[in-house]
Amino acid sequence: MGENTADVTEGTDIPGGGVWERVIYEWSDAVVESVITDSKLFQAGGTFEFRVEPQGSGSRIHFSIDRKAKTLMARLVGALMQMSNGAPMKKSFYAVYGKPT
Repeated sequence: MGENTADVTEGTDIPGGGVWERVIYEWSDAVVESVITDSKLFQAGGTFEFRVEPQGSGSRIHFSIDRKAKTLMARLVGALMQMSNGAPMKKSFYAVYGKPT
């Protein structure tokens, strides 16, 4: 869409049906924000944000999420994220950036 914005449809295939959402991303040097415009699992208007802050010789990433489930599957995904303390998101970050030292 622009230099610091993108309109993205993303998702994955899982047994029983695919999961997808359409999201508007906006970013700056230290913050990435997104707003759901359409989704199979979550209500439009849901958000998440990544905020990067300097920490010592590296960085610390803060992640916040505010999404409302519209299906039972979304409630299960939300419960998994809470019970695992965000393990699926952490795994994705570690795969790209490495584990914290």
